[in-house]
Amino acid sequence: MATGRWCFRPRPISDELLSSWLHRLALTNATRDHTLCKTMWPDAAVWTRDLDRSLPNELLPVLSDWTGVSVSKLSRLQLTHWLGRLSETMPPRGHAAWLLPVGVYHRIRRRHGLMFCPACLRESDADALWMWRMAWTVCCRRHRAYLLDACPACSEPYMPFRSSPSMLGRMPCSSCGLDLARVDQPLAPVWAWQFQQRMEVALVKGHTQIEGRPFFALALFTGLRSLIALLLSRQGRELAGRITAIDPEAVACPRGAAIELHGIAARRWVMEAAWRLLQDWPISFIELTRRVDFRHHLAERIGSRWVFWMAEGIDRLPGCRQRQLDLIEAEAVSQWLVDRDETPTWNRILSAAGVSTPTRVPQPSVLYVLERITSAPKQDGH
Repeated sequence: MATGRWCFRPRPISDELLSSWLHRLALTNATRDHTLCKTMWPDAAVWTRDLDRSLPNELLPVLSDWTGVSVSKLSRLQLTHWLGRLSETMPPRGHAAWLLPVGVYHRIRRRHGLMFCPACLRESDADALWMWRMAWTVCCRRHRAYLLDACPACSEPYMPFRSSPSMLGRMPCSSCGLDLARVDQPLAPVWAWQFQQRMEVALVKGHTQIEGRPFFALALFTGLRSLIALLLSRQGRELAGRITAIDPEAVACPRGAAIELHGIAARRWVMEAAWRLLQDWPISFIELTRRVDFRHHLAERIGSRWVFWMAEGIDRLPGCRQRQLDLIEAEAVSQWLVDRDETPTWNRILSAAGVSTPTRVPQPSVLYVLERITSAPKQDGH
């Protein structure tokens, strides 16, 4: 790899994505993005990939040498920084939970996988923030306005690395030249920025509360994605329509597609429905599902294994068969209690797992798990 040091080295901005910072680095050094990366990594293809989630870790030390930014700080500019909180896996290419696909085709992007806030573009030098790639993102929490994902004039995807400030404005559209920093931006309702704040804080801190109980962020995002899949089903759309007072037929939703493949209008619609249900989970969910005759077997078609906080609502749907607590889940909950210096008693396991009916759980099978965990010596650091 080539070594050197760029003359101008702008510092990464809070929440900025790696692609945005590399673009700014190229602009300040009066060179093209492709030339900048080829100078540092002559044998690596950078802009023909979704580099915010797939740049190899072995390239970061070289980038650190050229810019003076530590490797640890560079790794925080990548979407993989949220692995383990947002999702359990994040493959470098293909479909990934919660990440909007950008549709890489050579050096252009064919999908609207990167949103933008015109007000943020006017006030900051950053061109892309990490939350603008999340499928659950609906608005800018700072400006309390809806985000956009396309040029209003030509509908082309937002591709900041193919644009630069000029006589046309701060962020000219790479296709038609419209200044995207000056386009109209609809204000978001209260639920949107409240939901946005809840999701961002949970991801950054790594934990949240559901029903007044603490949970890791991964449990929230895994359960939320399952809930949204349920709301996008045929009868789930009827439920979402009742919650939002919007006719489901007026919302363009590709049947059977994951939330990441839906358009921005459909994502706003289903996120509003999900947020209303999360407010007092599972009370509103149980009440509204009965009105639309949403039965348990319909939920089973979407998934047979639910995150334990969701299972408390799913298992109370009409037609629910008795569910047994999975031994793996029981062991995980027990270990979680032990790590919190709490004795994993029978009732505490049921409460933490979100199972309210003791007869659903094979108590003798779980008791041996309790005995094994409580008798095992604690590891250093626990």
